[in-house]
Amino acid sequence: MTPTTATFYLPAPVPASHPRAQAIKGKDGKGPRVRFFHDEEDPYAVWRAAAAAIIRLNWPYPPILGPVEFVIAAVWARPENRPAWLPADAWKTGRRVFRPTRPDLENVIEAVQDVVQLPARQEGLVHIRKLPNDQVRGYPLRDDGQVCRVLAEDWLGAIGETARTVVAIRQINWFGE
Repeated sequence: MTPTTATFYLPAPVPASHPRAQAIKGKDGKGPRVRFFHDEEDPYAVWRAAAAAIIRLNWPYPPILGPVEFVIAAVWARPENRPAWLPADAWKTGRRVFRPTRPDLENVIEAVQDVVQLPARQEGLVHIRKLPNDQVRGYPLRDDGQVCRVLAEDWLGAIGETARTVVAIRQINWFGE
């Protein structure tokens, strides 16, 4: 049976980046196609691979079906020096503080949604999204379109706090309860 809630502790937040594009020849005389990809050294690609590994290891169930909500806490590493946007009195407390700056929280949310859903690409010769739900494991969601509610917070960590991305996924009913 698929659980209705899950919490994952992922690496330090990295905002989703735009993929690179490469033109490739079409097959059988068809026009050129475009392949979109992230370089292996791209910080987002590295984060995505690490986060995906954590999720796959900790989610041995079929995907949740129906609407879900996300609760995301992006905790960024505290720099050695006070950022210009942060008031000195807030910095001196050493506590975790909100981080109202770029990269913005929306890109972190997008990165999390990308990593918890079934991939759109082929795995082997079978298109994974066409498989029945009971044959798919390691992906909490079939599609990020299932996310109907998001509560997300963007934090600058406290002194000594580890940078991380905490993601809680909870199935909600069709009425948002």
